[in-house]
Amino acid sequence: MTTKRKIIMFVILVAIGVLGRLLPHAWNFTPLIATTIFAGVYLGKPQAFFLPMITMLISDIFVGFYEPKIMFSVYLSFAIAGLIGCSFAKNKKINNLALSAFASSTVFFLVTNAAVWFFGSMYNTGLSGLIQSYLAGIPFYRNMMLGDIFYTVFLFGVYEISLKFIKDYKNRKESSFIELEKPKITL
Repeated sequence: MTTKRKIIMFVILVAIGVLGRLLPHAWNFTPLIATTIFAGVYLGKPQAFFLPMITMLISDIFVGFYEPKIMFSVYLSFAIAGLIGCSFAKNKKINNLALSAFASSTVFFLVTNAAVWFFGSMYNTGLSGLIQSYLAGIPFYRNMMLGDIFYTVFLFGVYEISLKFIKDYKNRKESSFIELEKPKITL
């Protein structure tokens, strides 16, 4: 992929992520993990790291900022999702992509709920508080996992199908051109 196409793809993915957070949606059912995994697979590590940071920063301007330590854990969780996406760059099977979405959702759930427990004041500081934090986060985790799997399969599916159609179109166009150029022999 050319640098120009990578930049265009990066901007499109940021726009999808920002809009996904700003438009009405079920809690945590957003395309942000999917766009991050996509960046990891197609754009590389630096873009997979910066894409969620930029997306979150832009959308947090509108959604609102919160406790910096907890916010850091959220941003870090998305960066880890990008690294998970990078690990599947050479093996883009649908089950691997779904697994990367599931793993990313799980990392996000574990890291951010632990951060809310550790840095926040909603739960007591003992193990029971951590367990309460995880139990309270289950509905958000379910929504995030469903959204991440849905958007990952959708985003990759649309992209790969589009590439196939473009390739088929170019092949048909080239074969038509070649047929027109063949000399006709008459007897």
